[in-house]
Amino acid sequence: MKKLPTMRIALILAGICLLPFVARSQTPTPFACSGSDGFGYYISSATSATQSGVLRISDSRLSRLTTATGDRTTVCTAAQLDVSLNALAFNPQDNFLYAVSRFDSSQFSGRLYRIGANCARQAITVNGIRRFTTNNAQTVDNNGGAIGSGTFDLDGNYYVNTSYALTNSTGFRNLIQKINISSGSTATVESTATLTCPSCQDAGDNKLTITDIIFDETSGTLYGSNRQRNTLYRINSATGVITPVGATGITNTILGLYKNRFGAVRAIDSEGIIYSVNLGTGAFTQLSVAEDIRSGNADAASGCYAPAVLSGNVFADGNGRSDDTVNGTGTGTAGTVPLFATLIQSSSVVTSLAVNSDGTYAFEGDFAGNYEIRIGRNQGTEGAAPPAQNLPTTHVFVGDNIGTAAGSDGSNNGRLSFTLALGDNLSDINFGINTKPTAQNVSEPPQNNPGGSNRVQVPSLDVADAEDGIPTTILVASIPDSSAEGILYYNGTALTRSRNINNFDETLFEFDPADGPVVVTFNYRSRDRATTQSNQATVTMDFSSTLPIVLVHFSAAYDKQAVRVDWETATEFDTDYFIVQRRAADGEFSEIGRVQATGYSNELLRYSFLDRQPLPEAYYRLVDVDFDGTTTYSKAVYVTNEQAELPQLYPSPVVDQLTITLTSRKSSQLTANFYSVSGKLLLTEQLTGGKQVVSLAGLPAGLYNVVISDVRGGRVSTHRIIKR
Repeated sequence: MKKLPTMRIALILAGICLLPFVARSQTPTPFACSGSDGFGYYISSATSATQSGVLRISDSRLSRLTTATGDRTTVCTAAQLDVSLNALAFNPQDNFLYAVSRFDSSQFSGRLYRIGANCARQAITVNGIRRFTTNNAQTVDNNGGAIGSGTFDLDGNYYVNTSYALTNSTGFRNLIQKINISSGSTATVESTATLTCPSCQDAGDNKLTITDIIFDETSGTLYGSNRQRNTLYRINSATGVITPVGATGITNTILGLYKNRFGAVRAIDSEGIIYSVNLGTGAFTQLSVAEDIRSGNADAASGCYAPAVLSGNVFADGNGRSDDTVNGTGTGTAGTVPLFATLIQSSSVVTSLAVNSDGTYAFEGDFAGNYEIRIGRNQGTEGAAPPAQNLPTTHVFVGDNIGTAAGSDGSNNGRLSFTLALGDNLSDINFGINTKPTAQNVSEPPQNNPGGSNRVQVPSLDVADAEDGIPTTILVASIPDSSAEGILYYNGTALTRSRNINNFDETLFEFDPADGPVVVTFNYRSRDRATTQSNQATVTMDFSSTLPIVLVHFSAAYDKQAVRVDWETATEFDTDYFIVQRRAADGEFSEIGRVQATGYSNELLRYSFLDRQPLPEAYYRLVDVDFDGTTTYSKAVYVTNEQAELPQLYPSPVVDQLTITLTSRKSSQLTANFYSVSGKLLLTEQLTGGKQVVSLAGLPAGLYNVVISDVRGGRVSTHRIIKR
């Protein structure tokens, strides 16, 4: 061999060998995941030729392909890689590219390399891989072909397939090899399968070259294209059986397939045109124009994608925009109704997903252009018009803002719009919702009109709020007619128009009804910290009672050697005093005593009088005497001194079943009357003696007075029980 001059050797080392040596001497570094679904990796050799049966291929360069335009950006030069490679594939387990040598000056075809982002490569020893010690194309083809395509599954398994170098190669000898790659410098072929096509009908299908393969993680299946039939095939890597999917629709040779993490498959042909691939039909759709790739040997791989992320929160924002900030507790529901975040572009749903229980949501994908995100109770359908957005009637939107700083878009409609460039991320796309406070109708039993300028307390308003507990702002939505109904006061000031009352104190809320019988109504709402108003509710106050008193109880019964007369009033108006009257069984009523009345009251009052010289049997009644001399009479009750054991009532407290034990009282039938503490009769039961069980299931929990009386109206005994 002719020796080169020393200076020329130095120049060669400096100009050609120095850079590759530096790259190879380094440890490969993983690729940083960045960008969106817009690129793939592409490896290509500038020239390839077969001379006297020997395949000559120049060293490969590594490029990054932009799908939308077909533009190619060099990542590693041919001098840096210093070897001709094929079967390029990206391993999602370690973020390295892997490729097999198509021509290596010392190893020829079949040597596996790990390639880093720094263009360093590391040889990986593979037990069982198809290798050749010659670069004679005919010899390689006769033995099944060289490794020409590769892909990874999500578990780090590397699938490679052989292909032919010569166009006149015959035989159906494509070979799929599944290689498990560890993080070290060794790998193992786990299985091999020769491709066959039992369903192929055309004899020409026996001369197929699968030029590239791709793994579909959704179906767990390999796919491959061929240059003879321009068809996409489904490949069973375990059995080697391939099944036609459909025609690609193109005639150019496909040099490589690559796939993004979202399942979108791309293909690049010999003219540099990039296509989208439909795995269901096999059809290829052009995405970019032709690009001069000047390649004699090529393959493509999926990129390392970190897709753009659009993320945000839905907050239960208890104070709304009162702090000019969209914040609060994260929530995925409005009450019990699930919420959905819908991404919209050009009035069409891009995607829609459920908001997480902590209020977070995130979209990942390829975003570029104008978008809108909407929050609502309905999930959108991809490609369809946006769904109805409405929240449940119990909730409202209280703020929309991008970012965590103070501010809002001012719309409060659960919608935010923005513009993105390809690969842009956007976070804190935040929405605030609020539970509406509630207001309930309230009313009081009929009461006496106090007359004149006397005021009564307005009944307690029934309001609540999920975030605030009890709202402190009340909106008086309507005002009673002052001449016909009366005057409403708050804190001593007459209300003449609708108004909000902040820091509401119910003890300051009063009403002066117009004189005479009148029923008054007015409307109100509550408002929470988020300034969200409740439904409208009504307050009803009935001053229609014209009786000077409301007598809710009157009875008389023996108490040792005397007769005790008891009565209770719910209201008193202009009442001066009470006269207790008695008559014998065959006589006339006459006064036996007087008790001073309270005069004016809307509370339950109890009175009693003791007849210390009772008759053996008698009737008692009560006379109400007003200041103007008007009298009103109660019903008469019968009392006898017949001795009898008092009835026994148990248990107390009672849940549903009360037992009453009686002794015989001649032939008299007894009655048990159950009164609330306000004197309202709620239940009457007839008693016939002995042990009797009374059901209280229909009564609410509380304290009750039980009056046992005989058929002639005489009280036998009074008892108090508690119902749980």
